[in-house]
Amino acid sequence: MTSGNSRVLYRKAISADLEAIKSLADQHKNELGFVVRAAFAKSIDASEIILALDENGAVLGFVHYHHRKDGQTTLYSIVVDEVHRRRGIGKRLVAELGEEARRKGQSFIFLKCPTELAANSFYRAGGFDLRSTVEGKHRALHEWILEL
Repeated sequence: MTSGNSRVLYRKAISADLEAIKSLADQHKNELGFVVRAAFAKSIDASEIILALDENGAVLGFVHYHHRKDGQTTLYSIVVDEVHRRRGIGKRLVAELGEEARRKGQSFIFLKCPTELAANSFYRAGGFDLRSTVEGKHRALHEWILEL
């Protein structure tokens, strides 16, 4: 896939990517909340983070998720660096996750998103269905599902 004049590469995260993932997540604490480094490290070890990288290997974005045994894939977070948004990177990250989930026999992707975030428009445009709105610890959350 190309992004502007440069190629965007997609692959699973490895341990060497941890600091770049954590840094990008920390830049988006308002949207994601605080995610501890150990959570990302555990997900890297479980092969449950997909990266978007530029030709030089810089992390442009990632999707962090977990495949449950009951057929649900939980999307914990998806982040694309602000300067690289609106180039299809987030859409492709979700597509990569969907392909992997289908291969693993999952039925759907589930996520929660704070109601006030613009990301809700991204999920709606990406084919997710808004199933409900619930009260979270600190704010209301929309629950989205993408059937596979």
